Amino acid sequence: MQVKKKRNYNRLKLVYTKYVFYCAYYCPILFPRWLVNEVNSRHEETGSLNNYINNDNPKFVSFLNGEFN
Repeated sequence: MQVKKKRNYNRLKLVYTKYVFYCAYYCPILFPRWLVNEVNSRHEETGSLNNYINNDNPKFVSFLNGEFN
């Protein structure tokens, strides 16, 4: 039961992260400037927006966790 909950949580987190990345890329006015710059730089590096799994930016991770600063 615990593994199933963890799997659902990880899937939800992945969908949420993907949603934030795509929204920040296509509607940049709704998001902070640093987040838009982060998404645009990742898009330029890889050529796609699918590099949202490697969240090595601590500010971005705190944003995804709901700490809006």
